[in-house]
Amino acid sequence: MKEVYKNINSKQGIPVRRKNLKEAIRDVKITPFYLAKYTVTKEFYEIIMGKKLAITNDARKPKLNVSWIEAVKFCNLLSDALGYDNYYHYDNDSNEVGCNYWTNGFRLLFVQLRFYLLKF
Repeated sequence: MKEVYKNINSKQGIPVRRKNLKEAIRDVKITPFYLAKYTVTKEFYEIIMGKKLAITNDARKPKLNVSWIEAVKFCNLLSDALGYDNYYHYDNDSNEVGCNYWTNGFRLLFVQLRFYLLKF
């Protein structure tokens, strides 16, 4: 898959003008992966995160407004619950996140995968 980045270099002029766009094309290797068929519901999110489950009519709706750190924690907790290795390493003190690319744990889609999936 070819990935195209367009960058704006503000040192070369006004950032709004097209002449400031530069393309960088690079090859990205997409390895086989699984993708969940359904979105994460509020009910499922609260169960995995260990939060008190509020029984409402909205329980089956998608979980929205989750920070990136919360999503990382969710992926690790879901991996633990299903017996997979954690993909993310999270430090509570510094809020720093690292990745272990060779594990089988749950992870968030990265930009290249989103572009790849949009083709289908």
